[in-house]
Amino acid sequence: MRTVRRYLGGHACGEHVVAARVPAEYDAAVVIPVRAEEPDFVGALRSASTDLRVLAVVVVNARVDDPPVVHARNASCLRVLARRGRTRELDDGVLWVEAGAPDLLLVDRSSPGRAFGARDGVGLARRIGGDIVTALWAERRLRTPWIHNTDADAELGRDHFAESASERDAVALTHTYWHEPSGEPALDEAVALYEIGLRWYVAGLGAAKSWWAYSTLGSCMSVRVDAYAAVRGMPRRQAAEDFYLLGKVAKLGSTRRPEGARVRLASRASDRVPFGTGPGVRRLMAMRLEGRGPSLYHPDSFVLLAETHRRIRAFAADPEGGLGPTSEPLAVAWHAVGLEHGLRAAMRSATSEPQRLLRAFEWFDAFRTLKLVHALRDRDLPPLPWREALGRFEATEHLAHADGLDAIRNALAALEPTTAGKPPSLNSDS
Repeated sequence: MRTVRRYLGGHACGEHVVAARVPAEYDAAVVIPVRAEEPDFVGALRSASTDLRVLAVVVVNARVDDPPVVHARNASCLRVLARRGRTRELDDGVLWVEAGAPDLLLVDRSSPGRAFGARDGVGLARRIGGDIVTALWAERRLRTPWIHNTDADAELGRDHFAESASERDAVALTHTYWHEPSGEPALDEAVALYEIGLRWYVAGLGAAKSWWAYSTLGSCMSVRVDAYAAVRGMPRRQAAEDFYLLGKVAKLGSTRRPEGARVRLASRASDRVPFGTGPGVRRLMAMRLEGRGPSLYHPDSFVLLAETHRRIRAFAADPEGGLGPTSEPLAVAWHAVGLEHGLRAAMRSATSEPQRLLRAFEWFDAFRTLKLVHALRDRDLPPLPWREALGRFEATEHLAHADGLDAIRNALAALEPTTAGKPPSLNSDS
C-alpha cells in the first residue's frame, strides 16, 4: 500500500481524487477509453457484471484538434450514458451513474476546456481510468486489487472479473481473445489475418522460451494495482501503451493467461490510433485490393532468438567469457541492439549468477526483444508469405495447408504460454 500511496501522491492524474467520493463499494472495476463510440457498448459488459458489483470507469476523450464530429459523438455518448440511472456529480466533468450491471463513472475529457492535447490519446485515457481504480483500492472502495482494461468494441465473458480473484501471484493477466466476424468477407479475412500475425509473434516468443511471450492488447489486459503503481502507471502514448505497460510490469512478476471465456472483439477497421489493430486491418484490406498477401516474421528469427537466450544464460554464468562466436546475422543483430555492452552494464552490480541472470533479462526486455527481431528482419531474414512462414517453423508446420483461418487462429492461440514474465524462481535477489 505504501507504493500505491506514493504513486497517488506524486504521479497520478488529478482525476484520481474522485475515488474518495464514489458512494459505493465494488467487487471489480474496468477502464474503458471511449472516442467517437456509440453508447450501446455498455450492454456488452452486462453478462460479466451479473454476479458481481462492477464499476465501469468510462473516459470519454478527444484531442483539441479532432474534427467536430468526434466531439459531437462524444457529447451524445455522454448524454445517453448519463441517463442510464441515478446520477451524482463527483467533480467538474466526472459523473457517477448508479446503473447496475455495471455502474458507471463517466469522465469527460472531450468537452471544451477538458479535451486532450494534440499529442495525447488512448494512453492518457487509460492512465486516468487506471489512476482512479488505483485510488478506489486505496480508499477501500474496491474489493479486488485489479485494474481491468477493455475497449468499447469488446464483449467480456461471464467469468472475466471473477477469474482474477483466484490469481494470487500474478502481476498481470492477459485474457484470451477472439475477433468475431462482422459479416463482411473482406473485412473478416483481413481481421483474421491480422490476428494470425499477432498470435504468430507470441507463439514464436513462446517457442524461444522468451519471458515476454504474452499478448499485448489493451482490451484484454488486467494489471494488479501495486504493480501498476510500482511502474508509475500507464504510459501517456497515442498507441502501444499496452505493450509498454506490460513490458514494465512483467519485470516484476509472472503474467498469466486465465483459462476462462474469451474476450470477444468486434471486427472493424478504424483510425482511432496511429498504429495497431485498426490501421493494420486497413492496410491488409488495401494489400488485398492490390493483389498482395500478408507476410509474417521469418521463423528463423525465433530460432536465433532462442540462441540469443542460450548465450545470455551462458554469459550470466561466466561474464568473462563474453557472448561467444555466432553466425553473422545474429552478430549483426546483436550489434544493432547493443547486446553485449547493455548486458555488461546491467550485470555490473550483480554479485551472483541468479542476480546476473535477472539483470540480464530485465535489460533484454520485451522492447529489446522486438528490436532484435526487427534487426534480423531488416537485414538477413525478411518476412515470408504467411503460409510459407507457418510451414517452415517446427511448432506450426502442420498449419501450412490447414483449411480455414479460424482453425489456424485457434491452433496458434493454443501455443501461447499460460505463464510468462519474470520467473518465480528469480523472485529473490539472493
